[in-house]
Amino acid sequence: MAAWNVPLKESMVKNLWLAGMTGEQRAEAIGCQNAHPAQCVKDEAVISLDISMGNAGAAAPWLAIAAATEIARQTQSPQMIICGDTTHKVLWSTLITPIASRQEMDL
Repeated sequence: MAAWNVPLKESMVKNLWLAGMTGEQRAEAIGCQNAHPAQCVKDEAVISLDISMGNAGAAAPWLAIAAATEIARQTQSPQMIICGDTTHKVLWSTLITPIASRQEMDL
């Protein structure tokens, strides 16, 4: 999972983006909402692009990345993406974080 490679404190991730999933995969991904780093994401902050926009096929992960990146830029808060492949039983996740401030870079 993406959280293993990204040092994020609890409650930093504000939105969980889901895309390109079957119903079974979506249920499995929602189960990850209780695990680090998504444990503080509220139900209303889980955004399922498949439900809101329809099935985008192979473009679904790219739409999730673009949307999460823009929201990370606007809110300056990390975003988590979980995507699936409706033809395979595969899920992947990544974290989008805003650009570090100059103060963070100097640490």
